[in-house]
Amino acid sequence: MVRFSYPDNLGLVTSPKLVKTHEKEVFLKSETTKGFNIGYTVDPVKISSITELFKEPKGLADRVVQVELGKEGVFEANVLAARQSTEVPTRPNSIPAYTIEYKIDSSRGQNHYTVKALVAKNKLYVFTAQCKEESLQELQTATSNIVDSFDVQVN
Repeated sequence: MVRFSYPDNLGLVTSPKLVKTHEKEVFLKSETTKGFNIGYTVDPVKISSITELFKEPKGLADRVVQVELGKEGVFEANVLAARQSTEVPTRPNSIPAYTIEYKIDSSRGQNHYTVKALVAKNKLYVFTAQCKEESLQELQTATSNIVDSFDVQVN
């Protein structure tokens, strides 16, 4: 089961994606703040932990930036932070998770991303919060809290 929480005042509503590219996708878009959205994807993988694929959080961050730089219209992408956390520290069998922050300068403007990734029961869970760079100061605390609230419970 996947859970996350967010404040009501962000104007987030479910927004279906036009093209399904993952086993499961949930996408919420703000009706009040342009360029602010959150969501997660789930995909099957052959590994049992994020640490098997990327030994360090920076490895994931560098790979994400490489992918972003390969996209059309992306001029620059920079890693801002990369850390390892425990998905739910109070649970006996906690799941290692990597949280990264990066920003992109593209033909669509400057965007700030916070991503939390983990693997549980051979499924890759990626939670992403995105906002325009000019909105970051007002949204940074809320964004951090939302990403930190992302919780995957497996039996």
